[in-house]
Amino acid sequence: DEPLAKVAALSAWAERYTATRGRPPVVWIDAACSDPSLKSFERLACVPAYMARCNRLLLLVGPTLTDQLWCVAELFTWRVMCGRLRNVEVVLAAPDARGRAEVVASLDAFHVIWARPPPGIEATRALKQLLELAGVPKFNEVVRAYLPAVR
Repeated sequence: DEPLAKVAALSAWAERYTATRGRPPVVWIDAACSDPSLKSFERLACVPAYMARCNRLLLLVGPTLTDQLWCVAELFTWRVMCGRLRNVEVVLAAPDARGRAEVVASLDAFHVIWARPPPGIEATRALKQLLELAGVPKFNEVVRAYLPAVR
C-alpha cells in the first residue's frame, strides 16, 4: 500500500479522534514500535503480548493488507485473543472508490495460501506453526470475519 496514503489516513483519523475526545490518541504501531534489534520471528513472538494490552484495534487498510501473511497473522491473533469486532475501527487507506472496492474484494476472497510470508526462514516457520495450530479453514474464516468492519 502507499505509505503516504496510510500517513494521511492515520493523520485524519487522529484529528477526528482528538476533536471528539478532547485528547490525542495513544497508539501502538507494529512496524514503528517493535524492537528493531529483534529478529522477525522474535518480533512475531511478541505480538500476542502487545495485542493483549490493547483495548481496540485500528486497522489502516489498503488493498494489499491480505497479501501479507504477517498482517493477517496479526488480525488472526487479535481475534483469537478475545478481540471483538466491535472494538475494531477500520480506516481505509485507499485513495478512491476503486481502491476501497479492492480492499473489500481482498477480504471477501481471502485465502491464506495467497499471502506472502515475511523474509526470513524463522518467521516463516513460526507463521507456518500458527497455521498448523489454527487450521487453514479456521484461519481463513477469522480473517474474512473482518469484512463487515470494512464495509
